[in-house]
Amino acid sequence: MSRPKSAHDLSGLMKYMRRAPWDEMMDEMLVAHLGPACEATDLEPDDIFDIIGDHWEGQLWGCAFEDLLTQELEPDSLNLVDEYLKRRGWNEKVPNKAYMRALRDTVMSLYEVSEVVPGQSMTLRDLLRDTVPVTVREHSATQTLVNWDKIAARIVDVNGRYGISGALLPFSADGAERVIEAFSQLEANGPDTGRLSPPEREDLLKASGPIFTNIWLLGSVAKIGGSQR
Repeated sequence: MSRPKSAHDLSGLMKYMRRAPWDEMMDEMLVAHLGPACEATDLEPDDIFDIIGDHWEGQLWGCAFEDLLTQELEPDSLNLVDEYLKRRGWNEKVPNKAYMRALRDTVMSLYEVSEVVPGQSMTLRDLLRDTVPVTVREHSATQTLVNWDKIAARIVDVNGRYGISGALLPFSADGAERVIEAFSQLEANGPDTGRLSPPEREDLLKASGPIFTNIWLLGSVAKIGGSQR
């Protein structure tokens, strides 16, 4: 798959990811992010991208890669970012290291966009967590997004400056509602009958990155595939 564009150089981290055991973990992550949609549509990944457009390969690869960066390998709780910086951090510039550490601590969530300043910034309101809206600095996405759009993204906090990561998925109103319903169901099926605490919801989001990509893929295949009939 092609790689997503990023304002930061993650090439060293991507190269390190090809080593064991991270290469196998990345393969497993790609299966998690693409597999359920492929199974539901009875299509191979290449067939899906033939339908929705090859330019989405980089974004979907990026969703899986960024998800991998936040995970820990048991039983020693190893993390790809931590291991890379421990062994190769001397070869990275300080801003890149700060960005990698910040990206490691993110979760993907669903946001409503407002106060868009094209080429500069936008405000994101979390639709899955009760948090204060955050204004992020962003150049490329704000050229196409408009107020009240819904997106799945990761907010990256680097020393108090907020931005978003390279992997972003735009959702229709119906798609966003399906994501909200999916997480409501996960919460309802949890061990506790009450509403999840903020840390519990954070853990749920950390473990649920593939939900966003699979719901987005199924919606995109249905929309574009239906329009081609």
